[in-house]
Amino acid sequence: MVLPVEGAVESEKFLLRLREAGWVEGRNLVIDRRLAPNATSLEEGLRAMVDARPDLILVGGSASAIAARRATAVIPIVFSMGADPVALGLVKTLAHPGGNATGLYLSLAVLETKRLSLLRELMPGIERVAVLHDSRSIYWQSSREGLEAAFLASAIKPSYLEVTSSEGIDGAVEQAAAYRAQAVLLSSDIFWYVHRDSLLDAARRRRLPVVAADTDVAQAGALLSYIFDEEDSDRIILDYADKVLRGARPNDLPVQEPRKFVLSINVTSAKSLGISIPQSILARADRVFR
Repeated sequence: MVLPVEGAVESEKFLLRLREAGWVEGRNLVIDRRLAPNATSLEEGLRAMVDARPDLILVGGSASAIAARRATAVIPIVFSMGADPVALGLVKTLAHPGGNATGLYLSLAVLETKRLSLLRELMPGIERVAVLHDSRSIYWQSSREGLEAAFLASAIKPSYLEVTSSEGIDGAVEQAAAYRAQAVLLSSDIFWYVHRDSLLDAARRRRLPVVAADTDVAQAGALLSYIFDEEDSDRIILDYADKVLRGARPNDLPVQEPRKFVLSINVTSAKSLGISIPQSILARADRVFR
C-alpha cells in the first residue's frame, strides 16, 4: 500500500512506471492520496495514514518528510526533498540512513550556486542581484548559506528581499529596481511556480531579467532556469518504492542525489532585455524557448 501525501511525486508517467514494475492500482496496489493545504491538516493526515498501517509512505517536500518521520519511526518512508535530511535529523548519513526513511535529496544550495554562475556567464559585468525569498521557508533555510558563499566568491552584491505573500511581489521587485539590481534571483520554492505570472509581469515592467528554479517559469518568461531532471528523479523514487514494497529496508538504501539537470534558456526574454546569449550556453541548454 502506497500513501502519497501533499507534494508527493505522482504523475501519469510515474503510475505507468509503477505498472511496468508490476504494481497495478486496484490489483496489487492501493494508493491513498492525501492533500494537505496547511501544516495542521498535514500532521492530522499523516497520523490517520499511520493508523491505517500502510506498507510505505511516499512523500514529496521537506515539510511532508519531516511530518511523516515525526508520525512514525517504523513504517518505511521514501521522500523527495530539497532540504538536507541529515541536518534535519531524518537520516544519520546519506550513505547509511539508519532508520525508516530514505529517498532523494535535491541539494538546493548546489542549484542556487549554479544558477548564479550561469547568470554571470550571461551577464559578465553584473554587479548587483536581488534575491527574492521567504525566510520562513525550509527551502530557503537549506540553501541560503551556500548562496551567500557563492555571492562572496563572485564579488556580486546581493540584496535579500523578503516576500511572504503574493501581495508583496510587486513591492519587492520595485525595491529591487530601486536598489539598482541588474537581475532577480528567485529562491527555490514552489511559491514562485504558483505566482510566476505576477512576478514575471512585475519584472518585465522594470526590465529586470529573472533567474528561476523551475522550467515552467523559464518558459513563461524568466531568462533562465536550472533544475534537476524530473524524469530522472522520478525513476529514483520509483526504484526505491519498488524495493521497499518488495521487502527492502530504508536503512539499507542510501539517500541518493539527482544525476541529471535541466538548463532552460528563454531567447525571447533575452532579446527583449538586450541580452546576447553566448552560443556556448545555447549548446549546453536542454530547452530553449523562443
